[in-house]
Amino acid sequence: MCLCVACNQSNSNSDLPKAESTSFTHDHVGNWEGTLQIYKKDSLIRELGMTFSFLPMKDSLQYHKYLWQIQYEGQEIRDYRLLHDTLKNTYSIDEQNGIVLPADLYDQQLSNWFKVMGNTLFINFDFRKKEEIEFTVRMRSKYISRVTGQDNEEIDSVLCYDLVNYQKGLLKRVEE
Repeated sequence: MCLCVACNQSNSNSDLPKAESTSFTHDHVGNWEGTLQIYKKDSLIRELGMTFSFLPMKDSLQYHKYLWQIQYEGQEIRDYRLLHDTLKNTYSIDEQNGIVLPADLYDQQLSNWFKVMGNTLFINFDFRKKEEIEFTVRMRSKYISRVTGQDNEEIDSVLCYDLVNYQKGLLKRVEE
């Protein structure tokens, strides 16, 4: 599937909505659990338990810092940190191994795009519901599946990539 709603080569973010307030941090701090469903194309291929911990840590003058731990059933805890630079109003996820991924907060959703081992991933934490967090991962192939627009001299060709994998986890708060 190839979908391009709006393409613009400008690097300006002036047309994008401004980041929401950080109220999601207050409403969603805590421990969460649920089931992660993994799809290949339209077929559910696996389900596994998932936990997510989102807890405040000691802040500095410039950063709000949160424990950001993810664990999938049968795997080690991924011990990350969510950093909110209060001076620049930017977010990043520090994997604590030299990898720091920038993240964007729009409409109470924290998301990022990155490329690893040739595949492009889109990760999204949806905080719009107070009693639920929806976690999604979309992975695109590193191989071009289709090229379109190459016969039009007025626009650049568009390279399309297939969706390889889709993951969705609905997480509910763990009552303590």
